[in-house]
Amino acid sequence: MTNLQCNACKGEFSPSCFYKSATTTRGYQYKCKACVSLYDKSPSPEARKQKLKKLNEWRANNPDKRKEQKRRHYLKNKDKIDQQAKDWYHNNKERYYGNTIKRKYGLTLNEYNALRLEQDYKCAICGDHEEVVGKKMYVDHNHNTKKIRKLLCAKCNVGIGMLKDSAEVLLKAAQYLQEHNG
Repeated sequence: MTNLQCNACKGEFSPSCFYKSATTTRGYQYKCKACVSLYDKSPSPEARKQKLKKLNEWRANNPDKRKEQKRRHYLKNKDKIDQQAKDWYHNNKERYYGNTIKRKYGLTLNEYNALRLEQDYKCAICGDHEEVVGKKMYVDHNHNTKKIRKLLCAKCNVGIGMLKDSAEVLLKAAQYLQEHNG
């Protein structure tokens, strides 16, 4: 093979003076080993901080290019990334759930578990136990004020949601059932 040119120092060297690269068309990096060690493997922490700062500035100034880079990386490594996500979820279910309720309701996992204990692990409406339901209870909250009310089973949570979280509509539904269940 012929000599390759280094993009940094512009020197021409044999391929053995370059690191191999599967991502480049020529099969070798565009900087020779000497330039890589000089520029990319800066020994001082200040140089590394400066390089990171420059990289973060580029990312901030080029959000579309960065998004495209991330998309290409994901498509190239999709199976591996998806498997890592599944493995993380499998090994961290409690943490995942804790992050979810923190994001949605501002409730920590400890506060959620305290509510469960306070309700004796039962739905606040129908009284079914978590073991009977087969799932943890849902956090019921006022959608306008975001105030947490109690923990409900899936059916009760969906039921009051379908009745528009309205006590008036719920009373009308109760009257309807009393009148027409005879």
